[in-house]
Amino acid sequence: MKKLIVIIFVFLTVSCNRYFPVRELRFDGMKGNVESVKMSRYEAYKQFGEISKDEDDIEYVIRQKFDEDGFLIENIHYNRYGEEAYECFLTYEDGYLSEFTEVHHQRYGKNEIKGKRVELSNNYACWEYDGYDYKSTVTSFDNTMVNGCYHQIMQNENGTMVSEKYIRKDGMELIIRRFDNEGNLRLEEINELDDNDLVIEKMQVFHNSGEAYSLMLKYEYTSFDEYGNWTERIVDESGDLYVEERKIRYR
Repeated sequence: MKKLIVIIFVFLTVSCNRYFPVRELRFDGMKGNVESVKMSRYEAYKQFGEISKDEDDIEYVIRQKFDEDGFLIENIHYNRYGEEAYECFLTYEDGYLSEFTEVHHQRYGKNEIKGKRVELSNNYACWEYDGYDYKSTVTSFDNTMVNGCYHQIMQNENGTMVSEKYIRKDGMELIIRRFDNEGNLRLEEINELDDNDLVIEKMQVFHNSGEAYSLMLKYEYTSFDEYGNWTERIVDESGDLYVEERKIRYR
């Protein structure tokens, strides 16, 4: 049986949004005591009924490090030229994200964003930022389960909702919507999972000035390690083919 879930797609900053206070959350659903991951994406082509990667045409490389509790502490993205495109460093306190720093490398310099948690309770957290278009947010979630999920809302200092999520008890985000500082919907993502919680189909929907366009992605997993974590998959992005490989180091 396939499960249809909706989550937000923020390719570079997804790892820095762990505001939901559950200790069970593991990044990307990986099993085992993961120390680090290197993921490489290559352009691919189909020939004689088989899909092969182009070793000379790498799209990007992502390197990630995790603490002993399985939480992401370092996330660095490199472009096809081997240069840093994005960096994210995270700090946790009592098992919950307490601070992060993002560095976006741009053509004419870099942009740094910092976030710090200033208050936390059972179902409430207040954050302050430097570098966003809003200075602070309040994140709250309802302890009452809604269709088996917690409901989480993030509001900026003006009370405008900038994020909405429905999150399972194990920390998996089932529904996420992201809005701009004026409350306009900007980005959402539709994922179809198999019974092993592997994404097999993804529709990314981008909203801009009342218009929307989407990108369909399909995933085929071709290799797993002894822990059951995938190490290779084929990605079909609306007809464009890629091969993604993961090298996972365990403690």
